[in-house]
Amino acid sequence: QEPLGSIDLGACITENVTISPREICARFNTFMLESRRPAKSSDRESLVLVRQGSFTIIRHLLSADSREERVEWCTILNQALDNLRAWDPKEEDSRSETVSSTGSSSKDSVSTDIW
Repeated sequence: QEPLGSIDLGACITENVTISPREICARFNTFMLESRRPAKSSDRESLVLVRQGSFTIIRHLLSADSREERVEWCTILNQALDNLRAWDPKEEDSRSETVSSTGSSSKDSVSTDIW
């Protein structure tokens, strides 16, 4: 089966992949990755697109079939992001300058794992 799309983990600004905040998505077992790219004049604010100065934050909301599957996906994605950042430390500087679209610094983002 052909993939529906792809996510560039190199552009990901999410520090810790975990359950998505309820105010963004209340669906069980949904986790969120945020990526950043230069803003386009055609960008319009929405649930998954947030303008932030000269950048646009893109929210990727992904749903797992079970809690166990969500935890497994989050663990694997966090490990992949850690590896990417370890091998490209200059990207850490650009991520640390970005405030996540939920209003807090991406380093300070915390989500409660209640499901």
